[in-house]
Amino acid sequence: LRYKTVSLPRDRRFSGGMSALLDSGAAAAHEAALRSAQHEAAEYLARFRQIGLLDGHALWAGGTVVEDPSVPGTDGDGEGIVRTIHFVRHGQGFHNLLADVYRANGKSFSSLGDDFSDSCPYRRHEIRDAPLTEIGRQQAMVLRPAARALRPELVVVSPLSRAVQTALLAFDHLRDGPEAVPFVAHGGVQEQGGVQRCDHRRPIAEIAREFPSLDLSALAPLGEADPLWYICLCYISCDARYQRPAASSGQRLAI
Repeated sequence: LRYKTVSLPRDRRFSGGMSALLDSGAAAAHEAALRSAQHEAAEYLARFRQIGLLDGHALWAGGTVVEDPSVPGTDGDGEGIVRTIHFVRHGQGFHNLLADVYRANGKSFSSLGDDFSDSCPYRRHEIRDAPLTEIGRQQAMVLRPAARALRPELVVVSPLSRAVQTALLAFDHLRDGPEAVPFVAHGGVQEQGGVQRCDHRRPIAEIAREFPSLDLSALAPLGEADPLWYICLCYISCDARYQRPAASSGQRLAI
């Protein structure tokens, strides 16, 4: 297990400074969305500490080095393959907005996927695979200068609408023309469900109609329905989820 964390320079961090780049009406809404995201991040961090996952150390990222001559993109010489992976969070979805409204009205709930009560907004049927709000779309478009600077050669996205929309908006310059790169939907970066409806993927055919330029071939082994939605309830086997998207040595990926 080998990985390296690289922090972006302060002028390329957009979590707090994005407000200055949005129009005045959107800036306040973005700040509210940011506070909500920070609240949920604190919930996850507290849970990690509770179960001893952090063990006194900061949790950054991890990845496995696969060395198998039979697998494209690996060399089997013991050195592994070096790839640069940039992680980009999706913009505000309608499920996030609904959670903000719940909190503004004094309703409390858990965002950890363990809240089966009717007080959890993420369980509402109306927000299955929730798309981006207008604020979320603006957040994604504001990322374009930073996205262009990353120069990815492959964009890997969750098949959930909010992630696909964020990728297509932020990396718009890579969708066609001489700079075009593949945009691949992959189950390995999709949130697993069973509780929160916002994480319930739509059928592949429906996604294909809405996003015709998106490569959905990696989802084919999973089938039209979303087996990852049922995984925490049924504990089904989803080995197909871990099929690797094709990438070569030294390649840059955005996820």
